[in-house]
Amino acid sequence: MTFPEAMRTHFGELVQFKAPNGFLSAVAIAARRDYMSVSEFLRRCAITRLREMGVQIQAADHSDDGGTL
Repeated sequence: MTFPEAMRTHFGELVQFKAPNGFLSAVAIAARRDYMSVSEFLRRCAITRLREMGVQIQAADHSDDGGTL
């Protein structure tokens, strides 16, 4: 799904990961049901879970993970 430039959000970080077979299709179906792009759906899922865990989105601070992600 593409959006006019005026509606696009601009984020500074690119996130990529591997997933099990069928994952992208399932996410696409769920995103379509919520009337959003796959990217926005995944972003909202991740942000929701981070908030549930009490993790703030901020500049990288690796003090709790030994310096690695």
